[in-house]
Amino acid sequence: DESISEYSYNKKRKKAKIKKSVGRPEDPVNNEYIKLGPSEMKLHLALECKNVPDQGQEKLINKALTRFFTCCGIPFWVVESPFFVDLLKNLNAGYMSSDRRTLILDGWMSRLHYSYYAFVIITLDRHQYVHFVQDFSSYSHTGSFISNEIIKIIEEIGPKKFGAVVSDGAAAMQLAKSFVAQKYPHIIPICCIAHHIQLIAADIIKKTSFGSQVLSKCQKFITYFQNSHVPGAQLRDEIKKFLIK
Repeated sequence: DESISEYSYNKKRKKAKIKKSVGRPEDPVNNEYIKLGPSEMKLHLALECKNVPDQGQEKLINKALTRFFTCCGIPFWVVESPFFVDLLKNLNAGYMSSDRRTLILDGWMSRLHYSYYAFVIITLDRHQYVHFVQDFSSYSHTGSFISNEIIKIIEEIGPKKFGAVVSDGAAAMQLAKSFVAQKYPHIIPICCIAHHIQLIAADIIKKTSFGSQVLSKCQKFITYFQNSHVPGAQLRDEIKKFLIK
């Protein structure tokens, strides 16, 4: 006699054939059940899926890995090394590690006083892609608004594909990144190091007479070559000749 589980299994196989014939989207879990059968599926769940982490455990793992990489000075590209992925799979087969993509955003004001924001994606191989540039002149640039725009991009591409969000040190940007980190704890909020250096250098120059003198002399030098056509042309030729960037 056919057992209840076997009867249910055979019934599902018949239904699956009908669904495929009418083009209904397939369910990978159901397909696996149909392929393996009740007995093998139970064995698969018992052996392979017993250590699948829940959402809380996954957050703890992500935080622990972040501390490990940051505090030990290990480059983040290691997360996509096949050997590191194999290690994680052996430790916990159900854990899905993030790859190393970074979203950078910056805003500026055009000469016509339009407020633009650029969203740039940096990949593992250090290639940069301008995802889009948007005119946000009609919107108030609050932390909530900016975070919503960031989250739209993250969800469009996939949260698991991002490891960090980078911006300048503006208060609204910092707040926006904190909102993103609350929603996706594995995404690290980072402040752009170039902006940090610029702010530090500006503070040093303001507090020393030497810095002010250097800036004043540099400004005179730049103004001279901008306003004098022949010396300006000669300077540009020398720059090209010696490949000065």
